Amino acid sequence: MQNLVNLNLEFKQLLNLTNLLFKIAIKKRSSLIFVILAIFSLLTSSAISGIDDKTERIFQDVTIFIQGNILILIAFYFSINYLEDERKSGIFIIPLSAGYSRLEYFISVLFSQITVLLVPFFLFLFFDLIYIVLLKYDLNLVFGLLGQLFISMILSFFIIAIGQWTSSLKSMIWTIGIYFIGNGLDELYIYSFKLHPNELSQNIYFIISKFMPHFYIFNSTDFSTFQILHMIIFLTIIVIFGYL
Repeated sequence: MQNLVNLNLEFKQLLNLTNLLFKIAIKKRSSLIFVILAIFSLLTSSAISGIDDKTERIFQDVTIFIQGNILILIAFYFSINYLEDERKSGIFIIPLSAGYSRLEYFISVLFSQITVLLVPFFLFLFFDLIYIVLLKYDLNLVFGLLGQLFISMILSFFIIAIGQWTSSLKSMIWTIGIYFIGNGLDELYIYSFKLHPNELSQNIYFIISKFMPHFYIFNSTDFSTFQILHMIIFLTIIVIFGYL
C-alpha cells in the first residue's frame, strides 16, 4: 500500500513539473510565429481542397507535408531552446532544489516536449477530421499526421538526449544527420537489394538499420502497429541514453 502511495506521489510530481516546464516553453514570444505557421498551413490546405476529385491526392500530400514540417520545426526549436535555457537561465535549479531527482526531472522535460507538440497536433487533427467528414476522404490524412507526430517526437527526444552530452548546436547537427540517414535507409535498401545487389552495401544496410530509426516508415499512410513499436523502442533507447 505504501509503495502505491509513493508511486502516486511521484506521478503527481512528474505532472506538476511537466506542467511547469510546458508553461515556460509555451510562453515564449516566438510561439506566435508557430501559431501563424499553423494558420498558414490550414489556409493552404483549404485553398486546394474540394476543387474536384483529382485534387484529393495533392491535397493530402501537401497537407501532410506542411503540417509535418511545422511539427518538426517546433520539435527542433523548443528542444534547442530548452537546452539553451537550461544552460543560461538555470531552469534545472528550480526542480532539483525542490527535491526532484534527476530522473524525474529528465522525464518531465521529455513529457513537456511532447505536450508542446500535442498542441499543434490536435489543432491539425481537428481540421483534418473536418476535411475528412466534409470531403468524404479516408483516414490517410490522420494516419499521415500521426506519423509526422512520431517523427517530431523522436527528433525532439534525440536533441534533448544528445544535448545532455554536448552543446545544443552539436546536438542539433547530430540529430539532423540521424534524421537524414534514417530517411535514406529505404533508398539504401532498394539500391543494395534491388538495383545493384552487392554484399558490401547490404552489410552496410544491415549494420545501420540495427541502431538507426527508420523515419521513412512514418511517411506511409498505411498505419500499422510496427510503427508504434518502432517508435516506443527508439524512444526508450533515447531516454536511457540521455539519462545516463
